[in-house]
Amino acid sequence: MHCRTCGRELVEKAVACVACGVPPLAGNEFCQTCGAPTNPAAVICVKCGVPLRVGVTANGGGLQADCIAASNPPKNPTLMGFMSALVLTGVGQIILGQGAKGVAILVGSIALGAVTGGFSALVTLPLAGIDAYLIAKKLKEGKTVGQWEFF
Repeated sequence: MHCRTCGRELVEKAVACVACGVPPLAGNEFCQTCGAPTNPAAVICVKCGVPLRVGVTANGGGLQADCIAASNPPKNPTLMGFMSALVLTGVGQIILGQGAKGVAILVGSIALGAVTGGFSALVTLPLAGIDAYLIAKKLKEGKTVGQWEFF
């Protein structure tokens, strides 16, 4: 991860850049992933293709609004996976900002559980936990994710 203001490489859980004192994702001069200089008006890094703006993500050559940007400090991927797999299906997604997706997972899990006598939980709980873990991991790496993005 690199500082968006000065381009210096940062430690994984940095709250502020030690070189310039600014929060890591606050600037617009450098790419947070590769550290390359960027045009302040750019929405993606022309060197590595990573989205640069909050609320925009690369999507098959186009751009999609309504995305979730990394939080500072980031959510713990293991905790989010645990929350969705063992506490309440879909709650990890809701905490990460994918509210509609989390509610859909919860309602779908309940409906499938009612139809299968609860046996569907053997599939839905691990999948929800893995999804929450991987989405939290992407966000922790400074990437943006879509509201309905899976894995």
